[in-house]
Amino acid sequence: MLGVPVVVLTTFIGTSVFATLQDDIDTSLKIFVGVISVTAAVLASLQTFLRFGERAEKHRVAGESWAALRREIDEMLALHPTYLAARGDPKSYLDDLRKRMDDTAALSPALGDRKWDLLKEELPVTKDSPDAARTADTA
Repeated sequence: MLGVPVVVLTTFIGTSVFATLQDDIDTSLKIFVGVISVTAAVLASLQTFLRFGERAEKHRVAGESWAALRREIDEMLALHPTYLAARGDPKSYLDDLRKRMDDTAALSPALGDRKWDLLKEELPVTKDSPDAARTADTA
């Protein structure tokens, strides 16, 4: 979101600097180029400070981890009961699965309240849904 404006503004500034080197350029144009230059610097700093790339990578890794767990659960549900018995004790398997889900949740970046609100608009929240307690707490 900030990357494209930074590239456009810095390119504009780079070409404009050469145009303003002439003495007959209007002072207001020089001020405009200076303001755009400062804006580009601020946007580049924000992009670096907010670490959007790093945050996106964390969300990607978390999504892959959750997808792997979901596929494993789907596989277990699809197995014939005779094969399930060969996997060992169901209680120990579920305990291990719960631990891996907890570990994945701990390493996953949190969604902000704004994202939760957008999701609640798309997906209806009922009193029995997991988000009902969160909605009741904020009401």
